[in-house]
Amino acid sequence: MMEIQVGALIFAGMGLLFLLIGIFLMKVFGRRRKTASMVTTARVVDVKCRRDSGGSTYYYPVFEYYAGGRMQRVVSTFGSSPCRYQTGEETELHYDPEKPEKFWCERDTKMMKLLCGIFMGIGGIFLVLGIVFMVTGAF
Repeated sequence: MMEIQVGALIFAGMGLLFLLIGIFLMKVFGRRRKTASMVTTARVVDVKCRRDSGGSTYYYPVFEYYAGGRMQRVVSTFGSSPCRYQTGEETELHYDPEKPEKFWCERDTKMMKLLCGIFMGIGGIFLVLGIVFMVTGAF
């Protein structure tokens, strides 16, 4: 009986963790979007490749744009696989006038929402299942 409760608690705890990560990411993306009130055209000047521990490759565009009285050159914190940007391509960016290096790209909004939704969805399912397992004693 105790093993079932511990397993259900771990299940619910992991669900809560995933749910909180999804909510945190949603808040971060929302705050960045809210403060990025200026619009500019950026050019992709490079694409950085990074491998994760599983061997997958992710591509991070390097944007160059004029903002805050000078040329900004920033690597996106949002990577993708396959690569969604090509060197030389132009795209619309929204940036924070107080911190011009802080930006968001409208083109990445769907992917950001999908990422938040995946975390919150998986977290919600695990949390509910963990609670059901605790209540019913089935695991």
